[in-house]
Amino acid sequence: MPQPPNTALRIAVPIVLLAGGVLVAWSIFRNTGGGTTPGASPATPTVPAPATPPTGGPPTAPTAPANGGPPPIGPAPPAPGAPAPNFVAEFFPAPPGTPTPAYAPLGSALDPAVNDFELRLEFSHLGAGIESLRLANQYETVANKDHERLQQFYPLPANSRLGIASMSALGVDINGVFVKLSTDPVKAGSYWQQDPKDPGLFTARILDAGGAAVATITRHYRLTPGSYEILVEQTLTNLADKPITAIWHQLGPVDLPIGVLRYGGDRRRVRFGYLLPKSVDPSQSYVQSSGSGLFSSIPGLYAHAEAVGKDPKADKVLWPTLQTTSACYTLTWAGTANRYFAVVVQPALDPTDPNASKAFSLVASVDRLVWDDGLRQPGSTAVALRLTTVPLTAEPGKSADLSMGVYAGPMSPKYMDPATEPRAAAVHLDQIVIYTFGGPCAFCTFQPLTHFLRWYLGILHDYVLRDWGLAIIVLVLCVRTLLHPVTKFSQTSMMRFGKQMQGLAPKQKKLQEKFKADPKKLREEMARLMREENINYAGALGCLPMFLQTPIWIALFAMLYFTFELRHEPAFFGLFPSLGRLITGRPWTFLADLAEPDNFINFRSLFGLNSIQVPLLSNFMGPVEGINILPLILGVVFFIQQKYLSPPTAATLTPEQQQQQKMMKIMSVVMFPVFMYNVPSGLALYTMTNSILGIFESRYIRRHFEQVEALRTAQPRPLPSRTVSERAGPERPGFFARLQQRIEAAQKEAQRRRSMEAKRRPKK
Repeated sequence: MPQPPNTALRIAVPIVLLAGGVLVAWSIFRNTGGGTTPGASPATPTVPAPATPPTGGPPTAPTAPANGGPPPIGPAPPAPGAPAPNFVAEFFPAPPGTPTPAYAPLGSALDPAVNDFELRLEFSHLGAGIESLRLANQYETVANKDHERLQQFYPLPANSRLGIASMSALGVDINGVFVKLSTDPVKAGSYWQQDPKDPGLFTARILDAGGAAVATITRHYRLTPGSYEILVEQTLTNLADKPITAIWHQLGPVDLPIGVLRYGGDRRRVRFGYLLPKSVDPSQSYVQSSGSGLFSSIPGLYAHAEAVGKDPKADKVLWPTLQTTSACYTLTWAGTANRYFAVVVQPALDPTDPNASKAFSLVASVDRLVWDDGLRQPGSTAVALRLTTVPLTAEPGKSADLSMGVYAGPMSPKYMDPATEPRAAAVHLDQIVIYTFGGPCAFCTFQPLTHFLRWYLGILHDYVLRDWGLAIIVLVLCVRTLLHPVTKFSQTSMMRFGKQMQGLAPKQKKLQEKFKADPKKLREEMARLMREENINYAGALGCLPMFLQTPIWIALFAMLYFTFELRHEPAFFGLFPSLGRLITGRPWTFLADLAEPDNFINFRSLFGLNSIQVPLLSNFMGPVEGINILPLILGVVFFIQQKYLSPPTAATLTPEQQQQQKMMKIMSVVMFPVFMYNVPSGLALYTMTNSILGIFESRYIRRHFEQVEALRTAQPRPLPSRTVSERAGPERPGFFARLQQRIEAAQKEAQRRRSMEAKRRPKK
């Protein structure tokens, strides 16, 4: 006998699919906007130096000009007739006709045979900043050829001598006079001299109007073998005979590589860590990075588009803001991040001192520079953080400490261990790890849940299965098992309600024909019919528990997308790459990297093509680099699943039901596989496993439901025309009826007591 059509599921499933598609599409659109408004071009800094604050006052941000041009980055020009500055940095010009000599690098030689350091630093003549920062043991692709580059130099189009270099010194205010330390826009050379015996040590001198040395500034980059931390020891030594008040200006981290834009859009972010007020955390030991899931309400998390803002030309201070000031938050660290890596500046505290303050008290404000990034993607924007310190006083012969630490490495608690990264662990930099796509789904990506799922996935991999692909499959199996009671209740309620409504349909149709001219009477008769048949519309709410499960699946989805350990990891013990190496002499790309599409057939290895731009679709899912088979299999699984949820029936379907079935088939079989074509293979494996398990689970629930209904049908049932009172005797009153009865009983009891008291009173 054919199964009756499940009307409730036919209504609920398309609504859920449509809502999910709209939410995800809106989230991707929000994150791929690049942060610029139509018709607005990013601001291009002309001189990478900050505005001059008043003597002894707080640092001030540059002000955008009234004509709409780029905001001034350097100090304001002196007024006509004003005396020239009496301090200047000593400049070391390059030999005539030659470019500025390159500085010697520091750290790893990027040779696996002699690799002691995790980082390789190449320095820029612009403020002795970092021109290039590469990781020795992390690569851009699974081929392990090109080392991952986290920081790079950005030349400005107007002048190739100018640009943006990470951690570069911009200048210093000496007693209210700004002294530039970045570069000269005309002459080749630098303000900084590198120590030939120590590549990480740089020195600059501040001279007065007579050429006498007033102060010496040193910058010393220090690396530790096996660590991703950089200690930047900076000191300003007073060589004059009077105290010096100094405010230090420098760049912090710049944007990390954007990578290939696929699912999820631009994953670059600006991050902050902060201490809670002492009234909440008296010990000042807990560092927080995000207090909610919504970007607009987190002071510690900015999406790249949000950091750029609606007007890139306008000034924007990221820390402190009105919200952080009113909440009494204290800055601990600041940095930039992408999907897997982060570069963060933090206080140069002593990690062996348990009482060392975690507050980054040296920094007074953090604002951002925005410029047109033509190196990676035309028309996109890039962001650099600019740090301004509090005023510091150096007595004659004494020094002011400007030191800070930098972490440049993976965003994973595993790589922030106190043994190798003591400063990062001391300021709880592991709080930078957050699993969320942002957008409208961010509020339901509960971080405790995502971190628990990540912990459990690590347990499955490290101690049980030793393979990330199998760990994902088993994790989905465990989650579905835990949620089975909720799923069973939901599907059973919806199937029962659908079957009841189908049996009621002929009677409803007769009532509609009989009372079509009297809507009020029709509603009354419909309600009476529902009462007589003992059918409650609450059965249609059986889908609500399914919606309550949604945060769990969103959390699982986000956790798999942002887990660093899945990057460049093959599935199933590297079975498919090994087969390719055995047959063809080179590894097969299929499931060779769980963080990338499955690449069943790679265009580069087969046709020599890097990627193919599919019109319209590539704007949504990114370039296509190969034939991915998991999304196609997923389409087949969706087809089987929807066929099982909506089995064929001999009953005549209404045009609305036919349209719902057609829409559901198109979305399940075509739209979702296309939408997920470029998702990481780990996510595709998770989705496919979840759908296959869902088919077997639904089959089990449906079979159990049919058995229960068969037993119920086998029992003698009263005629449908009999009322409830005739079938089951007196009906138990409802809640409000019982409440009214209790009120009436209480009133009668009170009246009885009053009568008895009146009888007992003596008559006057």
